[in-house]
Amino acid sequence: MTRPTPPPYQAPPQYTPMPPVSAPPPNPRPRIVDHAVWLTLAGMAVNVVGTLYQLIFDRAWVDRTVRELTKDTNPTFAAVDAKVVVIAGVCGVLLTIGLYVLLALMARRGRNWARIALAALAALGAAGFLAGVSTVGPAPDLMWNLADAAFRVAAVVYLFQPEATKFFQPGRRG
Repeated sequence: MTRPTPPPYQAPPQYTPMPPVSAPPPNPRPRIVDHAVWLTLAGMAVNVVGTLYQLIFDRAWVDRTVRELTKDTNPTFAAVDAKVVVIAGVCGVLLTIGLYVLLALMARRGRNWARIALAALAALGAAGFLAGVSTVGPAPDLMWNLADAAFRVAAVVYLFQPEATKFFQPGRRG
């Protein structure tokens, strides 16, 4: 009885590695979102220029603000100087710049919460402008507020267009 000879040794077949699986490409940012970001920043710039103009050149406005702030206060706190109002206004301008730049950049990245925050701020700005017009009337210093509100409302209209809304979907990250 002869033993059968085993088959010759065969090397295992060579398998080629599977190509890496890539994630589906994120939705590209629509141009309308870029336009909305630029409109937001333009509205912020108009607001900043108008506020700084009032703080620096409109002494009557600063004096009115000082009188309004100190009319019902304790006499010890009534010594608010115009410099305090100007410094507080400049601090407010710097905070406004930071807030709008942050929200605009986050909206540009597709963060829905930033889009909603920009919409809420635009609504507040438009309501503030309408309140100012209803109490003071059409005053030249309200033109800064009109331009600011117009830029921000236009930005919000762009941010809520259907192609922009697809960009802000929860599962999509850019």
